[in-house]
Amino acid sequence: MRLVLIAALLASAAPVFAHETAAPAAQSKPVPKEDLLKPPADAVRYVVVSEAGQHGNQWRWQLPDGRTAYRWSQELRGWITEMDQVTTFAPGGTIEALTVRGVTTSGDAAEEYRVAMAVPRGKRRMMRVKPLLAAGTSRRAVSASQAPR
Repeated sequence: MRLVLIAALLASAAPVFAHETAAPAAQSKPVPKEDLLKPPADAVRYVVVSEAGQHGNQWRWQLPDGRTAYRWSQELRGWITEMDQVTTFAPGGTIEALTVRGVTTSGDAAEEYRVAMAVPRGKRRMMRVKPLLAAGTSRRAVSASQAPR
């Protein structure tokens, strides 16, 4: 009985919106690959591989102001992704702010997320659902000496 009551209450609740403003109808222009962040030589490098070989790289490093930066570059059977991300972590380890730029096969990858007064706020220029990795691929950290060239 309790579950039925809870389900009825949830079904009758007002809709919740994840973003404070609606995504614009027109697609924005993605940041070109040449203008994305460039990882420094000491960045941690992850390699995206499958049985067919290497498909891309992801790097992670700290910016001088303490934020964490990421750079993702991948090509897998025509699926080209070129993105960067800058993340600000709160003292407790949660994400306080996040900015994504670049391009995916769906178009502009731009996304912003901020927490203001303990309320998450986000803007997404284009709504999409994509898996992080294509089927049959995986990520693993490698040192520069282990990385395929």
